[in-house]
Amino acid sequence: MIVGFASFAAGFRRFPPHRFGRLVVWAACAACLAANAAKTHSATPAPAAPAGEFEIAVPLELMPYRVRVVVSFSAAAQFLPGQRGALLEELRANTVRCAGAMWQTEVAEDESPLPDAAAALRRLSVADAQARFSSDRFDKVFLLAIESQGAGYRLQGREFDTATSQWSLPQDRVVQERRDIPPGCMALMQELFRPTAGVEQTRAGAVVLHGRAAWLAPPDPDWAPLRAGRQLEPYYRHFDKAGAVERIQRVPWTWFVVDRPARAGAACTVVTGLRSPLWTRRRIETVALTVHPQSPQTRLVLRARPPSPKVLAGVEVDVAHDAREQPVRLISDRQGAVRIPVGEDRRLVWLSVRSGQVLLARLPLVPGVHSDESVELPDDALRLAVEGDISLLQADLVDTVARRAVISATIRARAKLGQWAEVDALFKQLADLPKSTAYASAVDAIRLPAVQAAKSAKDRAAEGRIQKLCDETTALIKQYLDADKLRQLKEEMDELRKIDADTRADAKALGDEATPPDQPAPPKPK
Repeated sequence: MIVGFASFAAGFRRFPPHRFGRLVVWAACAACLAANAAKTHSATPAPAAPAGEFEIAVPLELMPYRVRVVVSFSAAAQFLPGQRGALLEELRANTVRCAGAMWQTEVAEDESPLPDAAAALRRLSVADAQARFSSDRFDKVFLLAIESQGAGYRLQGREFDTATSQWSLPQDRVVQERRDIPPGCMALMQELFRPTAGVEQTRAGAVVLHGRAAWLAPPDPDWAPLRAGRQLEPYYRHFDKAGAVERIQRVPWTWFVVDRPARAGAACTVVTGLRSPLWTRRRIETVALTVHPQSPQTRLVLRARPPSPKVLAGVEVDVAHDAREQPVRLISDRQGAVRIPVGEDRRLVWLSVRSGQVLLARLPLVPGVHSDESVELPDDALRLAVEGDISLLQADLVDTVARRAVISATIRARAKLGQWAEVDALFKQLADLPKSTAYASAVDAIRLPAVQAAKSAKDRAAEGRIQKLCDETTALIKQYLDADKLRQLKEEMDELRKIDADTRADAKALGDEATPPDQPAPPKPK
């Protein structure tokens, strides 16, 4: 079989790189692997290639997961050695029945069980897993703990992905009888299983996911690695010159959502809060890990960027699935934290972080994937102080504009009645109101020290926002406290006063001519 698979793989390298030819060769390779999985027990690891033989390049879609399942029994569960062996053998058979050729599984009992295995699962770190399980031998490691709980049994488990060095959150399940333990463990592992995929970025900028073992279809379709709607998180694997993994870096605030699953490459949508989330460099490999919301909520801590890394309290966070949905508004507490619950659909949400009137960040998040997250935001305290001062100034400006409008309307009303003494008194009140120059000076008094402080802190974003806020206020002052409007009102009233005086003079002259000087004026009618 190995010779046949080698010939198929060599033919894959020589085959013309069009899609149909590759599909034919991949199908033949998959058939060989499936036949080998049927003949060979899945718990037996594949033998290493003899020294000196050529290396076969196997597509990722044809590479099965090398899985290690370690089961720990608590002393209180009272399992006899024969019962433990039978349970492990049944669990091994269930993995073959559910995952098929997609998994090459080793099932073993923990050689050094702890008194409280469930608590030990929660305390496990990445260093513990890397020390016990080599990425050269295993791709997935499942640690299961079985302990008694009342009349039944409690099953707890965690999954460790060696490609990304990521632990899953602990999950548990309760069964009532011993015969339900193997299927309960399989259901728990299915919930914990996070398939991985290689990431390929086309020249057009689209992202294609190559799911591991995607061509090795499992007997149970619920175990299929990539399905529509699946959400994945990208990671960078950095290699040194010798080809060893130097470090693993999670791509922040970036997610892949599978659109059209396919065995030879799944199309996906990239949802990110970064300008350019993916980049290609030498000795860097991009992989994606499927995520499942395993925590009821995510605690997001908002912090200011260095050099003043303080928590940001009182910051508004709007949570919504898309722009068409009415967002839910959360406010960060004194620790700068907000708690984002997992929705019923377990979908990705958008976070709009606002400080006052300014949008600080817009970030995507799948709640429940990580129990704790943090985000660094620009320290907006300086701009908030300026916004507070400007708000007070604008409130005083609104009061002045309102008083000016009321006095101007009263002046016109008194002018129609010819009450010019009151008009003159009202003009004196207008003259006593604050002028536009006074407000402009107040704006400059707020602007100059704030801009200087932003420049000292090398915060160009805050400097730009302060300038914009002050410029908008200056424009409002020029618009509503324009001196030309008062001049026009004064000219209008002078013209009305002159007309009224001429009218009175003409009326008086006409009245004198109509009345003889020797006769008294007729009485006015009642």
